[in-house]
Amino acid sequence: MIVVEKYREDGFPMPDRDNQRIPKEEKRQAKYCKEVAMHVYSQYVRGGCSVEGEMYTSLSDWRRYAYGRQSQEKYKDTYLGKVKETGVLPIGVSAKDARKAYANIDFSIMSPAPRILDAIISRMTKAVDVVSVDAIDAASGAEKETLKWGTFVEGRFKEQLSFIRMYAGLPQEDVGYVPQNVEELNLYDAEGGFKQEYVVAMEELLKYAMDESRWDENIVQRLLFDLCVGGFAMTEDVYNPITGEVKAVYCDPLYSGLQYTRDAQYDKPDWGFTVRFEKITTLRQKLPNATELDLYTAAKKYENKFGNHALEDWSKYTKLSNSYSLPYDDMIVPVIHVKWIDVEYDIDVKHINRVGHTRTFPYEKGMKLGKRDEKVVGARRKMLYEVSWVIDTDYTYDYGVARFQPRDGLSEPILPFHGVKTLGQPIMPRIIPALDLFQNAWLKLQQGISMAVLSGYSVDLSTLNNLNLGGQKLNPLEAIKMWRQTGIAFYNGRDSVTLQQGMRRPIEPLMGGAGTVINDALLAMEAASKMIEDTTGINPITIGGTPSDRQGKAVTQFAVEGTNDVLSGIVRQVGVIQSDTARSMCLRLAYVCVHDKTAFNKYKNVIGETRMELLKIADGHDVRYGIRTHTRPTDAELQEIFEAINLSLKNGRDGKVGITEADSVRFKSMVHSGASLKRVAQLLAFANKKAKEEAEAEANRAQQMNAQLNQQTEQMKTQLKGQEAQMDIQVEVSKNRSKAIGDLLVKAYEKGDKSIDDALSMLGVAPQQQTTQERENPALEAAPTAEPQQPEQASNIPS
Repeated sequence: MIVVEKYREDGFPMPDRDNQRIPKEEKRQAKYCKEVAMHVYSQYVRGGCSVEGEMYTSLSDWRRYAYGRQSQEKYKDTYLGKVKETGVLPIGVSAKDARKAYANIDFSIMSPAPRILDAIISRMTKAVDVVSVDAIDAASGAEKETLKWGTFVEGRFKEQLSFIRMYAGLPQEDVGYVPQNVEELNLYDAEGGFKQEYVVAMEELLKYAMDESRWDENIVQRLLFDLCVGGFAMTEDVYNPITGEVKAVYCDPLYSGLQYTRDAQYDKPDWGFTVRFEKITTLRQKLPNATELDLYTAAKKYENKFGNHALEDWSKYTKLSNSYSLPYDDMIVPVIHVKWIDVEYDIDVKHINRVGHTRTFPYEKGMKLGKRDEKVVGARRKMLYEVSWVIDTDYTYDYGVARFQPRDGLSEPILPFHGVKTLGQPIMPRIIPALDLFQNAWLKLQQGISMAVLSGYSVDLSTLNNLNLGGQKLNPLEAIKMWRQTGIAFYNGRDSVTLQQGMRRPIEPLMGGAGTVINDALLAMEAASKMIEDTTGINPITIGGTPSDRQGKAVTQFAVEGTNDVLSGIVRQVGVIQSDTARSMCLRLAYVCVHDKTAFNKYKNVIGETRMELLKIADGHDVRYGIRTHTRPTDAELQEIFEAINLSLKNGRDGKVGITEADSVRFKSMVHSGASLKRVAQLLAFANKKAKEEAEAEANRAQQMNAQLNQQTEQMKTQLKGQEAQMDIQVEVSKNRSKAIGDLLVKAYEKGDKSIDDALSMLGVAPQQQTTQERENPALEAAPTAEPQQPEQASNIPS
């Protein structure tokens, strides 16, 4: 916390933001904006903003405990006594005693807190919901309902509609996914299945902006850490006019705050702030009118603070003329960035635009009113203001009306700061006593080990004197040496003084004392861990501890679920701040993409120029965007859906009913992009069903084709049989006909009506074609052949 004492006094009131006598031109000046910044800063140092002042003063100590780097001095006082201000040795400890074992303890911190927080944050990060975009205006809702029921009707009456299109000569349409009943229809709608194209485009832009902000990789973990340690977390969405980007940034709760409210979710605060450390080089760019003396004065105010070095005489720096930078350029100074909701009174012209919506624009003196029902009206307009003030100086920059401010509809601007706090005491303050006990037990363990006596033996030298072994006398050292080498101890059973029989053995073992100290220290550490569990409800099994052999699987599962119940409140608060940040970013994206050319050129590379034009059209129809949260799928659920996709793909490759490679890539991309698993499962089932229907249709077509081929084959066989029968009949008729003609010719020849030449001519044989042998053969004249010589020649005889 950065405190300048004079601002703790009640002398920095908030200007009257709703005063009609203060013109908007005056409000946009540095003087007015600085007064607001000074009031906000005084509330910060006095503990009058979003959280109690104790949080700001104690948060640094709580964080040191969380990191395992708390102060060692409180533990040294227990073992060494308190050090006097004169710097002498602790009371009762001399310079000689300070080197003894009981004073030589390593006071380095041994804390389980980092492991506890790492495990908790890792577990909670997987439980944070994902967000999606929906259109929440009336026109978009009606369009969505039309699309929803139109798809349902198109699927239910697909055959009839296809027949109508075919009859009318219209092209056929593939409606894609078709719900089978109203229940599936509503479920698909609830999982975002009927989004308009401009809503899908805005959702992709929001996801891109969140990814560029490193929301999942960085901001979520820091928010969870802040809620566990201090109970307060905060973010801000910002617009960079140079790059045209909208991003979410993390705000350190030690240097940030909101207007006080009893609401844990800070619903619509009027102002918020964050303190960031800026370099002098940055101020030189932001404050072009500031002199080097002004910058040196600002640096001098914060020397030896925040890691800055000490500045020497100013005259030394004025003589450095050959240097490109001054020695204080790398020093940092605190700058408070304040944003608040202010009120401006103005005169507007109200009119109805071409799409029938009421709009207003500022009235200028001498303006002539048009024909679209334009009227001059008084306006009370809320505006988002901002200022950056170098704390405890006269320097301000970036003041006035905020550029491209997000608005809820057309009236209420949204503060870009978003914060949440836990309802009860945070986790870290609860377990600090247990962490102190753990550290003290660790120090006791070191002290006991360093001061413990080693194990050894006690030797009674009187029983080892005057030993006579085979006529050779042994002194006690020789007897001990023989015992160490052979394991045999020789001794005299009589006392050398009283000459009486003794009952004591000459060598007795002595046990060391470290075992008891170690057991006591371990018991203390175990008690500290039990205190952490009882105080917070966090079970050691959840944070990586090994369950006892006596604990069953059900007991272990109940322990993990109990921890999840304890942490669920923190996860819900992160979900709230995520939804608020995403909604504000979404509204700002919708505005800058339409009205800022830099942003348009930036984001058209993300979703394409056509979809950017769609966003412009949607903005003209007053489309409003809302945020919906979805539970993040578990690892088991992701594995299950991927196995289903891979199994369906394998079936498709094996020739069974299944999806294609393109469908597999599409479904896996949907899962990786954060789509609802229920929606993916519905689409996967529909794809399998469609593949089954296509396979059945293909089988039916193949069956019909085989039937047609069989029918054609049978027809060809029948036709061939008919042709063969007809040919047989024709041959038989030709034979009979030729025979009849031959008989008639023979009879005519016998009667003398026909000669041989006439008969041969009628049979188609020319007389000149007859061989000499045939002419000289008298048998031909006496007995002519009754049968025709060639069937082919006979067939040429006309009927």
